[in-house]
Parts: sequence; C-alpha cells; structure tokens
Amino acid sequence: MEKELLAAMLQSESSLYEITEVDQKEGVLVLHDVLHSSNQPVKLVDRGLSGSVQGSALVYTRLIHLEKFTMTSGLGFMFSMNHKDYILNRSRKMLKKTKHGDRSVDTFIVFFHLNRSDGLPVLFENVTT
Repeated sequence: MEKELLAAMLQSESSLYEITEVDQKEGVLVLHDVLHSSNQPVKLVDRGLSGSVQGSALVYTRLIHLEKFTMTSGLGFMFSMNHKDYILNRSRKMLKKTKHGDRSVDTFIVFFHLNRSDGLPVLFENVTT
C-alpha cells in the first residue's frame, strides 16, 4: 500500500480546480481542472473540504489519484468563483515573471502569492466524531 501511495504521489500534479458539486453526506466533491484542458471531472474524497465549502469555488491543490479514489496532499488555496477570470489572468502574468527552473514550483509560488492577496480564508482544524 505504501508503494502504491508513493508512486501516486510522484505522478500527482497541482492545478486550479473548480468545485462543481459537493456531497457533504458522502464527503465527496466533483472538480474540473481549470488550468489544463481536461474535460474529465474528478471525484475527490475530502470530508473536511466537502463539509465546509459553500457553493462553487476554486481550489488550488495537489490531487493524488489512487486505484479506488482521489485525495489531496492536504494543502489547498481557496478562491472565489467571482474572481475566476482575474485569478487566471493574474496567474498567467505572474508565471511569465517567475523563473525558478521547475514549472510546478513556479506555479505553486504564484498561487501561494495569489492566495495571500486574493484568496479566501481557510481554517484547518481537527474534527472528531
């Protein structure tokens, strides 16, 4: 199981996703990749996020695809859907100026800074049932 998880983590990629559906009962969200031209929706298992998202939103995160489900690496930057065009335009401009040698690192840096200036506040806490 550990080898499967490590292999999936090596193949994972961070992107900006639009949350199109939320099933709080099942703890599942349906995402569409906004940065890459994939029309394939992704079902994400995340009890915390599915229990706290109100309506549609944007989330920058790293998805880890396993055989039976998809999960995040635990880190995510949230943005309002009302700012989608602005976030996309601004991130493209910032990426042109950010040159650290690795595209994934550059993208993370850009969305980290966008989250600081234009992101939605997110509170991470432990939930016990």
